[in-house]
Amino acid sequence: FSLERFLLFCCRRVGNMADEKLTSFLSQLKEVEKKDSVWTSDIQIHRLTKPSSKYLNLNPYEVLQLEPGVSEELLKKQYRKLSILIHPDKNRNDQERAKQAFDTVVEAYKKILENDDSLVLVRSRYEEAEARVNAHIKDLKKQKRLNGDLRPEEFKSMLRKEVSKVFAEYEVRKKELEEKQEQHKRREEEELEEAKAKRKKEEEERKQWEASRDGRMDSWHKFKGTTVPGSVPAEAAAPASTSEASEQDKEKDKDKKKKKDKKPKIGMMRPPKLKTEKR
Repeated sequence: FSLERFLLFCCRRVGNMADEKLTSFLSQLKEVEKKDSVWTSDIQIHRLTKPSSKYLNLNPYEVLQLEPGVSEELLKKQYRKLSILIHPDKNRNDQERAKQAFDTVVEAYKKILENDDSLVLVRSRYEEAEARVNAHIKDLKKQKRLNGDLRPEEFKSMLRKEVSKVFAEYEVRKKELEEKQEQHKRREEEELEEAKAKRKKEEEERKQWEASRDGRMDSWHKFKGTTVPGSVPAEAAAPASTSEASEQDKEKDKDKKKKKDKKPKIGMMRPPKLKTEKR
């Protein structure tokens, strides 16, 4: 037996109370009951944790079920009401999701009340969404698909959807930018690691080349039949035999005789030496 039925019963009894004001009052009462029926722990936890809430929860006013520009007093009252309703200690049968919903509400409250930069950002999103809705309505009127203005609840519903869309678009762009920055960072790190590995490999190759230098020189001199500079030939290291020494003396005597034969004999004219002309 609801309050609405009780009032209708009273109206029938009195007879003259079923007027326009009472009808309006009952309509408002019905709306209040409809809104209040949503304020249960299960429904609010589900609203804040369902898959589609990923982008809806970006809007703190949507999380707290408030209109932008509400007073600080109403904001605090709504926050207390919602936080008590979904607090994990009061929802032990669904504590994990309750904690997730509770954290979302706390974050939304801080965005509005404690973070001026976040609040400015939220308001700019609403302004952009409202401009889009007004432009859309203007196009509908121009195309003659809309006669007159939208009803307040229709405009409100359209604005709510557009606000959610704007928040989602900016979040997607933010994630894409973060992903690009992360990819760029990973690419720079990979290039740095490749450069380090290349330098290390070149250093190892240089050390190996230096270490094998003496071996390469020995091989080359063996191939050419020469000795390595600074080393003592095998022939010089061993003492020469008597026969080898006599052979060397004979060769020296021949060289001396050849030089002696080249000297001019007595009575022969020696050709004059040429002198360079001085200028």
